[in-house]
Amino acid sequence: NDVHAGRTLMDAANAAEKRKMGEDFRRKFEKSNDPNFWYLYVRTLDEGPKQDAEFLNAYQRFPRNAWLAQAAGSVFAKQGEWEQALNAYELATKNSMTVRNLILSYRYRLDRIVNGPVSSVKFRFYNDDYYLTFIQQLEDGVLADAYDPINLVYYELSNGNVQTAAGTLDNYTGSDKASFQWYVAASRGATQEDIDKALGSNFKESVHSGNVLCAAGVLARFNREKESKALLERYYGLDETDWKLLESALQDVRSGRLNEAEEKMRTSDSFVTHLGFKLIACVVLQEKAPESWIKEVNACFMVNERPWLGIPFRSENSL
Repeated sequence: NDVHAGRTLMDAANAAEKRKMGEDFRRKFEKSNDPNFWYLYVRTLDEGPKQDAEFLNAYQRFPRNAWLAQAAGSVFAKQGEWEQALNAYELATKNSMTVRNLILSYRYRLDRIVNGPVSSVKFRFYNDDYYLTFIQQLEDGVLADAYDPINLVYYELSNGNVQTAAGTLDNYTGSDKASFQWYVAASRGATQEDIDKALGSNFKESVHSGNVLCAAGVLARFNREKESKALLERYYGLDETDWKLLESALQDVRSGRLNEAEEKMRTSDSFVTHLGFKLIACVVLQEKAPESWIKEVNACFMVNERPWLGIPFRSENSL
């Protein structure tokens, strides 16, 4: 009854194998009433409204099951129900160390969206995680790991010092220099020279999973959708349906139909994808980006994933 192993096998299965696995999980649930088997069964269903409804129903029936709480939390987050998502993720992290480790960064992001940049709240849960502690230090404008000069780029962008960050890059000689150029190019306050440096780089070398949304935003801003699409396909796994949805939403953004764009992207399969669109849109819109969108992006995406969008993300008490 190893749920994690079942998930791994499921992800490697083809459609026919997945259906067969689902039937087996359902039979096991009927014999044992073990909610883990029902979670695995529902996970074999096609993604969409039916699967979402099944996860929410199962969560109501078995609210203490960590896997179902995690799944329900993801559904709530996709719907923009941030507080319900956070409550479900809290249950999941309390009831299973395996699930906690799997969703910790998402739980952290939801906490930021719901509670805002309040360090006392966040560190109550995350002070045992080095990576998240390091991220929080950068978010608060505290120069962590000063021995690594490239962290100065994150530090300066977190403070809105875009040209200082650009100057830091000019003096940086590391092989990853081009990848940091995207953070500057996507930021409010970047010069055309900053942008041209990013656009002139070798995308295969300069773009990675951390900066891909910044790069996609810069490309979309200058109507280079084909290249933006290629990057999102590679790093976000966007298929043709996803891309058409995103492309339509970006057309709405350019026409000032922000509510229509937001509603379209709520149908995406995860809240990170939904808010990833908002990051891209904020880069396209620059100073016209809605403050509420910027705040959501700042909360969901960490300082090493997003550019400077004009509003700082700070805890009430710096570290």
